[in-house]
Amino acid sequence: MGFFSNLLKGEARKVVSNMVGKAVDGFVENKEVNKVVPINRDLQASGEKGLRARFEQVVAADFSSYELRKDIPASEAGAVGYTYGLYKGGMPCALINVISDRNLYKKPGYVKAKQASVNRGVPHMNFFSHMPNEMGYISNRLKENGLS
Repeated sequence: MGFFSNLLKGEARKVVSNMVGKAVDGFVENKEVNKVVPINRDLQASGEKGLRARFEQVVAADFSSYELRKDIPASEAGAVGYTYGLYKGGMPCALINVISDRNLYKKPGYVKAKQASVNRGVPHMNFFSHMPNEMGYISNRLKENGLS
C-alpha cells in the first residue's frame, strides 16, 4: 500500500475510518440555521427513486404552504393518474407525473391526463427520471408554473 497505509496502522486506521464514516454517512451541518440534519441518501440516487426523493424534499423545503398528495387517481376515463399533486385549500394547484420510460409521455393515457389538467386550469408537469432533475431545477419548474 502507500504512505497512508504505513502511517495509519492498527487502531489509528480504525479511529480515522470510523470518524470519516460517521461524517459521510450520518450528518452534515446546515449552516443557515446552524443545526445538524441527517443526510438523505435517496437525494443522490439516480432514476425514479432519486427524483421522487428530491421532489419531495423541494416541496417540503420551498413549498411547505402546499399539501403534497401522492398517487392522485385519474379524473377522466382512459387517463393515467398523477404521481403528485400540490394542493392548497383542497384545490389542486399543480399536477405532476414522474415518468421513467422515455416515451411514456406520448402514450394516450398520459396525454389525456395532461389535457384533463389543462382543461381544469391546473398546471401539469412531467419530470423524467432519466434526466438529472437537480433540486434547483425542480424548484424553478414549480415556480415557473405559478407556485410560490
